[in-house]
Amino acid sequence: MEALRTALQSEIAELASDHKLWTLHIAVLERHPELLAKAFAGGAAAERHIVAGIAERTGAAETDTYPLLLAAAAGAAFRVALTRWSTLPEPPALADLLDEAFHLLAAGLPAPR
Repeated sequence: MEALRTALQSEIAELASDHKLWTLHIAVLERHPELLAKAFAGGAAAERHIVAGIAERTGAAETDTYPLLLAAAAGAAFRVALTRWSTLPEPPALADLLDEAFHLLAAGLPAPR
């Protein structure tokens, strides 16, 4: 999970440089839900690549639960971080939000205090 978090951190550097663009992107998707299918298709393709990488690194098959579940959880963590970063009035850094999401997953997603 830590290797995947680190990899995603390096991928978001360019993304994080344009907060206004992503805020607009999220707003357009909210106003035009018919565009969500196209947005999800791109995410699904990326997730398949992540599954392949996890499977190769762990020696598991791409159809095994571990690579599929870890890739899906990482995708969810990324989407949550991006959504919060795009919609909060004064968001923390995207990297910090991604770290927070991964930390919660690594801790077994404990119940809030």
